[in-house]
Amino acid sequence: MAALNRRNLLAAGAAAAAASLSDVAMGKDKGGERPNIMWLVSEDNNPFIGAYGDRLAHTPTIDGLARKGLLYRNVYTTAPVCAPTRFGIITGVHPESAGPAHNMRAVAHLPALLAGFPTYLRQQGYYCTNNAKTDYNSDLKPDQIWDQSSKTAHWKNRPDGAPFF
Repeated sequence: MAALNRRNLLAAGAAAAAASLSDVAMGKDKGGERPNIMWLVSEDNNPFIGAYGDRLAHTPTIDGLARKGLLYRNVYTTAPVCAPTRFGIITGVHPESAGPAHNMRAVAHLPALLAGFPTYLRQQGYYCTNNAKTDYNSDLKPDQIWDQSSKTAHWKNRPDGAPFF
């Protein structure tokens, strides 16, 4: 039996998550319905927030989410600033492997085989919205990735019965 350590626990969790996601992607989830996905991003942060013990920081929303969810204590990023990191998140590709995406204020040209991951969710019937963060450090076009992308974009605008991201 494998030793119980953080690496093995994470590997087992990742395998379980991948297995359940593949069932969802194949429409095998309960009742044939897809789960809604809400992804909240707080970027260009440091650990100086209440959830990490800073007594001077006033971050009640993030602190509340941390109390009710999962608080990562050892976190790494693909890049030290927002736009290259957003490139890594939206494409699943490390910014340095798709230069000049690793530089701030760059426009990397993506090959046709790469699309922003919401494109794949939309192909599976998801209604995908984004509240205005579209600097992906690449030539990805927000209107091709998202059903709606603006400060007023909202999951409530989706068609009846459509799952949302």
